[in-house]
Amino acid sequence: MPQRLETKITQLLDSKKAMDIRVIPMAHQSSLMDTMIIATGTSTPHLSALVKSLSSLYAESAPLSVSGLSGSSWVIVDFGHIVVHLFTQETREFYALESMWHPGAFQSDTKGVF
Repeated sequence: MPQRLETKITQLLDSKKAMDIRVIPMAHQSSLMDTMIIATGTSTPHLSALVKSLSSLYAESAPLSVSGLSGSSWVIVDFGHIVVHLFTQETREFYALESMWHPGAFQSDTKGVF
């Protein structure tokens, strides 16, 4: 079901004109989620509309929580194993989550350390 929900979320975001939709596998980097989806909205009202659409995907996959609504430039929609981050363009560029969470972001070269 996670893959099916991930596909439904990305298709819905695309159909509602979210921009630069990125799916980041997280299972090997976090015990909190399997997948992070990041997308950009054109404005805070657009983010609110995206959240409303996500919240009504279908009954068995309603989000566990939504954080940062009400005029925010960053909204988090938590489906449990999938977490969706919705940003305005400026806020997305400022926080640059993709650069923090790309595969291998926390691996370091330890040769010669020990």
